[in-house]
Amino acid sequence: MPCQIRLRNNPSYVEATYSGALKQSELEEAAFKILEFMKEEGTMLLLADCSDLKGGHSVFDLYALSDWLKATAPHIKEAVVLPTLPLASENVKFWETTCRNRGLMVCIFNDCRSALEWLLA
Repeated sequence: MPCQIRLRNNPSYVEATYSGALKQSELEEAAFKILEFMKEEGTMLLLADCSDLKGGHSVFDLYALSDWLKATAPHIKEAVVLPTLPLASENVKFWETTCRNRGLMVCIFNDCRSALEWLLA
């Protein structure tokens, strides 16, 4: 699966690193595993590094996923690093807007350093 999940400490947050093309089924599986891992580790802080994401899913997939996230984890705080490819970047921007419209704390950044500063503030 094109998503690696790991726990970072001091302070504790989950880092998900996406790469390649992420099909709808892989996107949903990754979201479920990430949220399950976050709950196990006792943190609602997520750094999603999408810098190597190529796409593979649609805005409709993201729209449905944001509804699921709002119902499942309304207190999540997610910092997202933008992909370098334009279409993938537009999808991530759509993700931020869709989540924020649902009251979720999701914000996009151009680099990991800025994303972490916001996430851990």
